[in-house]
Amino acid sequence: MVLHCHVTPSDWTKYVGESEAAGGSYNRILPFLLGSAPMLDDDRVSLPEVDGRDLSDAYGWATARPRVITLAEDARPLWRIVRRYARILGETLPEGQAVFIERTAEQTLRVAACLAASECSEHITDEMLSAAFTLVHRSVQDAVRITKGATSRR
Repeated sequence: MVLHCHVTPSDWTKYVGESEAAGGSYNRILPFLLGSAPMLDDDRVSLPEVDGRDLSDAYGWATARPRVITLAEDARPLWRIVRRYARILGETLPEGQAVFIERTAEQTLRVAACLAASECSEHITDEMLSAAFTLVHRSVQDAVRITKGATSRR
């Protein structure tokens, strides 16, 4: 499931605190800071056409029967690095920030599984895991930026 919303960093720190993240709700999402989007201000620019047939086919494949998506052997070394990164990061950040990123490894697997399913594969390759980690790593960086200096609201 995907939830897309826009929350300003000031509202994030006002309404989302350490106790909410520790409860498990907010550390299950991937926040991203949005830079400027000049294209949205230009009426002459339109979004490109998107052919969703492959993604629709992949959804059909993924839901046709129960599937188990697993790590391919070539992805296991990177998976160990992802878990180590998540553990070290969680141990070095202040608790008020660490609670927002404590599911980094799990988020990486979830994104990688979606990538595998989008290619109608039950195996997460090193390439898929790397792409997923790139996305999650960006979200972790943004979560740290958003929560930097936030006070605990317990």
